[in-house]
Amino acid sequence: MNKELISKAKFTDINTLNLDLKQEGNRYRSKIHSSLIFTRTSEGFYIYSWNSRNLKGDIIHFAMNYYNLDFIGAVEHLTSDKFITRAKKNDNHTDQSKLSSQSNSFNFSDLNLSKDMRRTFAYLIKSRLIDSSIIQLLTKNKFLYQDQKGNAVFAIFDEGKNIVGAELNGTLTDKRFKGIASNSNSRYGFNIQLGENPKHLLVFESAIDLLSFWSMYPNLETQRPCILLSLGGLKVEPIINFLSLYSGLELIICIDTDNAANNFIKNNKLEDVKRLYPKGKDWNEYLISSRKKKIEGDLCK
Repeated sequence: MNKELISKAKFTDINTLNLDLKQEGNRYRSKIHSSLIFTRTSEGFYIYSWNSRNLKGDIIHFAMNYYNLDFIGAVEHLTSDKFITRAKKNDNHTDQSKLSSQSNSFNFSDLNLSKDMRRTFAYLIKSRLIDSSIIQLLTKNKFLYQDQKGNAVFAIFDEGKNIVGAELNGTLTDKRFKGIASNSNSRYGFNIQLGENPKHLLVFESAIDLLSFWSMYPNLETQRPCILLSLGGLKVEPIINFLSLYSGLELIICIDTDNAANNFIKNNKLEDVKRLYPKGKDWNEYLISSRKKKIEGDLCK
Protein backbone atom coordinates (compact mmCIF):
# COMPACT_ATOMS: atom_id res chain seq x y z
CA MET A 1 0.00 0.00 0.00
CA ASN A 2 1.12 3.56 -0.79
CA LYS A 3 3.11 5.03 2.14
CA GLU A 4 1.67 8.48 1.46
CA LEU A 5 -1.83 7.07 1.84
CA ILE A 6 -0.89 5.43 5.16
CA SER A 7 0.65 8.71 6.37
CA LYS A 8 -2.49 10.59 5.33
CA ALA A 9 -4.63 8.15 7.30
CA LYS A 10 -2.33 8.41 10.33
CA PHE A 11 -2.74 12.21 10.39
CA THR A 12 -6.54 12.08 10.17
CA ASP A 13 -8.23 14.87 12.12
CA ILE A 14 -10.46 13.15 14.69
CA ASN A 15 -13.06 15.88 14.20
CA THR A 16 -13.82 14.31 10.80
CA LEU A 17 -14.66 10.95 12.36
CA ASN A 18 -18.11 12.16 13.42
CA LEU A 19 -17.54 11.01 17.00
CA ASP A 20 -19.12 12.82 19.92
CA LEU A 21 -16.08 14.15 21.79
CA LYS A 22 -15.38 16.63 24.56
CA GLN A 23 -12.12 18.61 24.50
CA GLU A 24 -9.97 18.53 27.64
CA GLY A 25 -6.86 20.60 26.94
CA ASN A 26 -4.94 18.74 24.21
CA ARG A 27 -7.08 15.64 24.72
CA TYR A 28 -10.52 14.64 23.49
CA ARG A 29 -12.73 12.31 25.55
CA SER A 30 -15.72 10.38 24.23
CA LYS A 31 -18.99 11.53 25.79
CA ILE A 32 -20.39 8.00 25.58
CA HIS A 33 -17.30 5.90 26.35
CA SER A 34 -15.64 7.87 29.15
CA SER A 35 -12.47 5.74 29.08
CA LEU A 36 -11.87 6.46 25.37
CA ILE A 37 -9.39 9.34 25.05
CA PHE A 38 -7.59 10.83 22.03
CA THR A 39 -4.36 12.82 22.51
CA ARG A 40 -2.58 14.90 19.88
CA THR A 41 1.15 14.22 19.76
CA SER A 42 3.89 16.80 19.19
CA GLU A 43 4.23 15.39 15.64
CA GLY A 44 0.63 16.36 14.93
CA PHE A 45 -1.13 12.99 14.75
CA TYR A 46 -3.55 11.47 17.28
CA ILE A 47 -3.10 8.43 19.48
CA TYR A 48 -5.86 6.87 21.53
CA SER A 49 -6.29 4.83 24.68
CA TRP A 50 -9.43 2.90 25.55
CA ASN A 51 -8.80 1.67 29.07
CA SER A 52 -12.02 -0.31 29.54
CA ARG A 53 -11.13 -2.41 26.47
CA ASN A 54 -7.37 -2.41 27.05
CA LEU A 55 -6.74 -0.84 23.63
CA LYS A 56 -4.32 1.87 22.53
CA GLY A 57 -2.54 2.95 19.37
CA ASP A 58 -2.75 5.42 16.52
CA ILE A 59 -5.84 6.50 14.62
CA ILE A 60 -5.50 3.63 12.13
CA HIS A 61 -5.47 1.11 14.95
CA PHE A 62 -8.57 2.82 16.39
CA ALA A 63 -10.41 2.61 13.06
CA MET A 64 -9.54 -1.10 12.79
CA ASN A 65 -11.12 -1.82 16.17
CA TYR A 66 -13.99 0.67 16.12
CA TYR A 67 -15.19 -0.05 12.57
CA ASN A 68 -14.11 -3.73 12.60
CA LEU A 69 -11.74 -3.35 9.62
CA ASP A 70 -8.38 -4.82 8.66
CA PHE A 71 -5.37 -2.50 8.22
CA ILE A 72 -5.94 -1.81 4.51
CA GLY A 73 -9.67 -1.29 5.07
CA ALA A 74 -9.00 1.17 7.92
CA VAL A 75 -6.56 3.22 5.80
CA GLU A 76 -8.99 3.30 2.87
CA HIS A 77 -11.83 4.23 5.21
CA LEU A 78 -9.92 7.14 6.76
CA THR A 79 -8.67 8.51 3.43
CA SER A 80 -11.77 7.90 1.34
CA ASP A 81 -13.35 10.96 -0.24
CA LYS A 82 -16.72 9.31 0.40
CA PHE A 83 -15.90 9.11 4.10
CA ILE A 84 -14.88 12.78 4.30
CA THR A 85 -17.92 13.83 2.28
CA ARG A 86 -20.17 11.73 4.51
CA ALA A 87 -18.78 13.40 7.64
CA LYS A 88 -19.37 16.82 6.13
CA LYS A 89 -22.88 15.82 5.08
CA ASN A 90 -23.61 14.65 8.61
CA ASP A 91 -22.50 18.03 9.95
CA ASN A 92 -24.74 19.81 7.45
CA HIS A 93 -27.61 17.47 8.31
CA THR A 94 -27.27 18.42 11.96
CA ASP A 95 -27.48 22.09 11.09
CA GLN A 96 -30.50 21.51 8.88
CA SER A 97 -32.26 19.48 11.56
CA LYS A 98 -31.79 22.35 14.00
CA LEU A 99 -33.30 24.75 11.48
CA SER A 100 -36.13 22.31 10.85
CA SER A 101 -36.87 21.94 14.55
CA GLN A 102 -37.02 25.72 14.86
CA SER A 103 -39.46 26.09 11.96
CA ASN A 104 -41.61 23.16 13.13
CA SER A 105 -41.40 23.76 16.87
CA PHE A 106 -43.40 21.65 19.27
CA ASN A 107 -46.70 23.12 20.43
CA PHE A 108 -47.99 21.53 23.63
CA SER A 109 -51.50 22.93 23.11
CA ASP A 110 -51.87 20.83 19.95
CA LEU A 111 -52.26 17.74 22.14
CA ASN A 112 -55.85 18.61 23.14
CA LEU A 113 -55.42 17.89 26.82
CA SER A 114 -58.24 16.86 29.10
CA LYS A 115 -58.89 17.97 32.68
CA ASP A 116 -60.07 14.45 33.46
CA MET A 117 -57.09 12.33 34.60
CA ARG A 118 -59.04 9.31 35.87
CA ARG A 119 -58.13 6.91 33.07
CA THR A 120 -54.45 7.78 33.31
CA PHE A 121 -54.41 7.45 37.10
CA ALA A 122 -56.22 4.10 37.00
CA TYR A 123 -53.97 2.73 34.29
CA LEU A 124 -50.65 3.79 35.84
CA ILE A 125 -51.52 2.94 39.44
CA LYS A 126 -53.81 -0.09 39.13
CA SER A 127 -52.63 -1.73 35.89
CA ARG A 128 -48.97 -0.77 35.88
CA LEU A 129 -48.64 -0.71 39.71
CA ILE A 130 -46.60 2.50 39.70
CA ASP A 131 -46.39 4.15 43.12
CA SER A 132 -49.33 6.55 43.58
CA SER A 133 -47.15 9.15 45.33
CA ILE A 134 -44.98 9.39 42.21
CA ILE A 135 -48.04 9.88 40.00
CA GLN A 136 -49.33 12.61 42.30
CA LEU A 137 -45.93 14.33 42.28
CA LEU A 138 -45.70 14.24 38.48
CA THR A 139 -49.21 15.66 38.13
CA LYS A 140 -48.57 18.42 40.68
CA ASN A 141 -45.37 19.47 38.89
CA LYS A 142 -46.99 19.32 35.43
CA PHE A 143 -45.00 16.37 34.09
CA LEU A 144 -48.08 14.20 33.56
CA TYR A 145 -51.32 14.91 31.65
CA GLN A 146 -54.10 13.12 29.81
CA ASP A 147 -55.32 13.97 26.32
CA GLN A 148 -58.87 13.85 24.99
CA LYS A 149 -58.29 10.32 23.68
CA GLY A 150 -57.45 9.11 27.18
CA ASN A 151 -53.73 8.68 26.51
CA ALA A 152 -51.21 9.39 29.26
CA VAL A 153 -49.05 12.35 28.22
CA PHE A 154 -45.54 12.65 29.68
CA ALA A 155 -44.18 16.16 29.14
CA ILE A 156 -40.59 16.35 27.88
CA PHE A 157 -38.59 19.25 29.29
CA ASP A 158 -35.26 20.65 28.11
CA GLU A 159 -32.53 22.01 30.40
CA GLY A 160 -34.27 25.40 30.43
CA LYS A 161 -37.51 23.87 31.79
CA ASN A 162 -39.25 24.40 28.44
CA ILE A 163 -41.61 21.69 27.16
CA VAL A 164 -40.08 20.48 23.89
CA GLY A 165 -42.08 17.32 23.32
CA ALA A 166 -44.23 14.59 24.81
CA GLU A 167 -44.21 10.83 25.13
CA LEU A 168 -47.65 9.24 24.78
CA ASN A 169 -48.92 5.97 26.22
CA GLY A 170 -52.34 4.45 25.67
CA THR A 171 -54.38 3.54 28.73
CA LEU A 172 -56.47 0.70 27.29
CA THR A 173 -54.99 -2.58 28.55
CA ASP A 174 -56.24 -4.55 25.51
CA LYS A 175 -54.80 -2.06 22.98
CA ARG A 176 -51.18 -1.12 23.60
CA PHE A 177 -50.22 2.26 22.13
CA LYS A 178 -46.94 4.10 22.54
CA GLY A 179 -45.65 7.07 20.61
CA ILE A 180 -43.95 10.45 20.51
CA ALA A 181 -45.97 13.60 19.81
CA SER A 182 -45.40 15.29 16.45
CA ASN A 183 -42.55 17.83 16.28
CA SER A 184 -41.07 16.70 19.59
CA ASN A 185 -37.38 17.54 19.84
CA SER A 186 -35.59 14.23 19.18
CA ARG A 187 -32.57 15.28 21.26
CA TYR A 188 -34.64 15.00 24.43
CA GLY A 189 -36.77 12.42 26.19
CA PHE A 190 -39.04 12.38 29.22
CA ASN A 191 -36.63 13.05 32.08
CA ILE A 192 -36.65 13.50 35.84
CA GLN A 193 -33.82 14.81 38.01
CA LEU A 194 -33.71 13.24 41.46
CA GLY A 195 -31.54 15.03 44.01
CA GLU A 196 -28.99 17.82 43.78
CA ASN A 197 -25.80 17.47 41.71
CA PRO A 198 -26.71 14.20 39.94
CA LYS A 199 -23.84 11.82 39.30
CA HIS A 200 -25.58 9.24 37.12
CA LEU A 201 -27.67 9.17 33.94
CA LEU A 202 -30.00 6.16 33.89
CA VAL A 203 -31.67 5.57 30.53
CA PHE A 204 -34.83 3.54 29.83
CA GLU A 205 -36.85 2.62 26.76
CA SER A 206 -40.05 4.25 27.99
CA ALA A 207 -41.55 6.53 30.61
CA ILE A 208 -43.42 3.53 32.07
CA ASP A 209 -40.14 1.66 32.65
CA LEU A 210 -38.57 4.79 34.12
CA LEU A 211 -41.42 5.21 36.61
CA SER A 212 -41.39 1.49 37.40
CA PHE A 213 -37.70 1.69 38.31
CA TRP A 214 -38.34 4.78 40.45
CA SER A 215 -41.20 2.94 42.21
CA MET A 216 -38.86 0.08 43.06
CA TYR A 217 -36.10 2.40 44.27
CA PRO A 218 -37.95 5.35 45.88
CA ASN A 219 -34.88 6.69 47.73
CA LEU A 220 -32.80 7.55 44.69
CA GLU A 221 -33.03 11.27 45.46
CA THR A 222 -31.00 10.88 48.66
CA GLN A 223 -29.08 7.66 48.06
CA ARG A 224 -28.06 8.08 44.41
CA PRO A 225 -28.76 11.53 42.92
CA CYS A 226 -29.38 10.96 39.25
CA ILE A 227 -31.24 11.86 36.09
CA LEU A 228 -33.75 9.31 34.79
CA LEU A 229 -34.19 9.54 31.02
CA SER A 230 -36.66 7.80 28.72
CA LEU A 231 -35.41 7.33 25.16
CA GLY A 232 -38.95 6.87 23.85
CA GLY A 233 -37.75 3.71 22.10
CA LEU A 234 -34.17 2.82 21.24
CA LYS A 235 -32.52 6.10 20.22
CA VAL A 236 -28.97 7.12 21.03
CA GLU A 237 -29.45 10.85 20.32
CA PRO A 238 -30.94 11.75 23.74
CA ILE A 239 -28.06 9.93 25.45
CA ILE A 240 -25.46 11.93 23.56
CA ASN A 241 -27.31 15.18 24.20
CA PHE A 242 -27.71 14.66 27.96
CA LEU A 243 -24.09 13.60 28.42
CA SER A 244 -23.15 16.81 26.63
CA LEU A 245 -25.49 18.97 28.72
CA TYR A 246 -24.50 17.50 32.09
CA SER A 247 -20.77 16.90 32.29
CA GLY A 248 -19.39 14.20 34.56
CA LEU A 249 -22.44 11.93 34.55
CA GLU A 250 -21.90 8.17 34.63
CA LEU A 251 -24.08 6.52 32.00
CA ILE A 252 -26.05 3.48 33.17
CA ILE A 253 -28.10 1.53 30.61
CA CYS A 254 -31.46 0.26 31.93
CA ILE A 255 -33.20 -0.81 28.73
CA ASP A 256 -35.07 -4.07 28.07
CA THR A 257 -33.49 -7.51 27.90
CA ASP A 258 -34.74 -8.52 24.43
CA ASN A 259 -32.81 -8.88 21.17
CA ALA A 260 -33.67 -5.37 20.01
CA ALA A 261 -32.11 -3.91 23.15
CA ASN A 262 -29.02 -6.09 22.83
CA ASN A 263 -28.60 -5.06 19.19
CA PHE A 264 -28.93 -1.41 20.20
CA ILE A 265 -26.09 -1.90 22.69
CA LYS A 266 -23.93 -3.62 20.08
CA ASN A 267 -24.66 -1.24 17.19
CA ASN A 268 -23.85 1.81 19.29
CA LYS A 269 -20.76 0.17 20.83
CA LEU A 270 -22.05 0.49 24.39
CA GLU A 271 -20.85 -2.91 25.59
CA ASP A 272 -18.43 -1.38 28.09
CA VAL A 273 -21.09 0.87 29.65
CA LYS A 274 -22.60 -0.23 32.97
CA ARG A 275 -25.96 -1.96 32.49
CA LEU A 276 -28.71 -2.84 34.95
CA TYR A 277 -30.96 -5.76 34.00
CA PRO A 278 -34.59 -6.10 35.11
CA LYS A 279 -35.79 -9.55 36.11
CA GLY A 280 -38.09 -10.09 33.16
CA LYS A 281 -38.48 -8.36 29.81
CA ASP A 282 -38.58 -4.82 31.20
CA TRP A 283 -38.77 -2.83 34.43
CA ASN A 284 -42.55 -2.71 34.57
CA GLU A 285 -42.77 -6.48 34.27
CA TYR A 286 -40.21 -6.69 37.08
CA LEU A 287 -42.19 -4.22 39.21
CA ILE A 288 -45.48 -6.08 38.75
CA SER A 289 -43.83 -9.42 39.50
CA SER A 290 -42.19 -8.01 42.64
CA ARG A 291 -45.44 -6.46 43.90
CA LYS A 292 -47.38 -9.69 43.36
CA LYS A 293 -44.76 -11.73 45.16
CA LYS A 294 -44.88 -9.31 48.10
CA ILE A 295 -48.67 -9.58 48.28
CA GLU A 296 -48.50 -13.37 48.14
CA GLY A 297 -45.81 -13.32 50.83
CA ASP A 298 -47.92 -11.08 53.06
CA LEU A 299 -50.92 -13.40 52.69
CA CYS A 300 -48.83 -16.37 53.80
CA LYS A 301 -47.68 -14.71 57.02
